[in-house]
Amino acid sequence: MSDSTMAGRRPLNAQEQHWRENLSMLWQSRRDQSMTQESAAEALGYSSQATVSQYLRGVIPLNHAAILKFARLLQVEPGKISDDLSDVTFHWLQNEQGPADTASIGERISKARSAAGLSQAELAAACEWEHQGRVSNYERNEREPGVDEIRALAAATGSDPVWLMFGQQSGGSRTETTSASERAVLELFRALPRAKQALARRILACID
Repeated sequence: MSDSTMAGRRPLNAQEQHWRENLSMLWQSRRDQSMTQESAAEALGYSSQATVSQYLRGVIPLNHAAILKFARLLQVEPGKISDDLSDVTFHWLQNEQGPADTASIGERISKARSAAGLSQAELAAACEWEHQGRVSNYERNEREPGVDEIRALAAATGSDPVWLMFGQQSGGSRTETTSASERAVLELFRALPRAKQALARRILACID
């Protein structure tokens, strides 16, 4: 019987089990021998080593945010853990951009939203989410956004997705807040009806 079943949790699905096996293998082969679950928990921002242990044993399922954190810790491409993160390049995870922002993900999302001049409802609409409560949950750290959500939030607020996720810049020219010209574009975007906002997003996605 698996640890997750014994703990009364749902068993991992096939994809989650694949991720767990990949992480466990990388944990054994890539981590520095001085790294313990306790030190890993501190580096990953978890309150105790139990969270690290539970991810490694499959007691709790990995999500994209956790995978990115472990990939950075172990200095591996995220695609080594999850195939659907193969487009997230390794330079996103490097620690060479200077000191990290120590605020939580929720605090950074709130900061980016405020800098962009958006309400929670407006940010949810810009991300094409039905309810503003989703933004509220992220900002209160009651839910942790995955990669797709971070990308949507970054696009809507003009923020660096790496900064939103990890508190560090990705090394490009983008900053964590919007410029005056970006804010002007955001104002025009926000003035559009929701259907036309979706059309504008599709058009921009086609521009190289």
